[in-house]
Amino acid sequence: MGIVNSLPHFISDGVSTIPGAIQIVPASDSSTDDLITRYFERQPPFEDNAKKKNEFPDAFALLSLERAAKHGKNLILCVSSDQGWQNFADNSDFLVCIDDLELALSYFNDSGRKTADHVIALWQEGNAKDLEESIHREFEHQLESLYFLADGSAPVEFEGNSEGATLETFSIMDGVAPIVIESTEDEVVFTIAVDATVRFFASFDFYVTDSFDRDEVHLSSQAYDTEQNITAGLVLTVQRETDEIPEPEVLDVKVYMDVSEVNFGHIEPFPHEDPTHEKY
Repeated sequence: MGIVNSLPHFISDGVSTIPGAIQIVPASDSSTDDLITRYFERQPPFEDNAKKKNEFPDAFALLSLERAAKHGKNLILCVSSDQGWQNFADNSDFLVCIDDLELALSYFNDSGRKTADHVIALWQEGNAKDLEESIHREFEHQLESLYFLADGSAPVEFEGNSEGATLETFSIMDGVAPIVIESTEDEVVFTIAVDATVRFFASFDFYVTDSFDRDEVHLSSQAYDTEQNITAGLVLTVQRETDEIPEPEVLDVKVYMDVSEVNFGHIEPFPHEDPTHEKY
């Protein structure tokens, strides 16, 4: 993805020059010679491996973006986690590449920084109760529909079943600052990372395999829960404010979590059984 900084000059020669519009940079035929040279000399974005032939589309894109930036006397900000893009940009006078889209958007929305910082300051001072309640409700809403793979270790075979999760606590992650991703005259949208403590619930069906006919013999079903710390991302939309307003006006809250698997540690088919009793 390429984000074009079109100020103070607009790129022309086949590139849209409408202020505020998406600017499409076409692939350039004049980039072909440079492309072939970079391919055979193994220069960025081509890497020194057998897969470099698959990097032709990236190479065309990068060379075309660089040509457009050079023509318009601009810098172009590219957003990509691809190492080839980053290596190419490191050696370019016209392309800058980062791997974080939110950070890229923040470069164009600095006007909302004061509001975002003010909201976070109020939150940390305990003066944003409506915001905290809105975040808590959205957390619970997301956790209601959360499905995860329940895993663990046991003396017999088992299958785990996700049974839900509840939020215990959450707080702003230490050392992080809000990133403004959109700013208008009335609203500011920003992201912030939080630490959350979540209690996960699961049921486990335990069984053994009959050595004679290979049938699965059910032993028991047990419920387990575990408390774990996770990192979540918040996207907060608030009313643009001044320092005189005592509490932020929350317009929207989104919570993003990446929880696909939860380990419940050691689990037993008969957790309350006498350990001296002969098993199975």
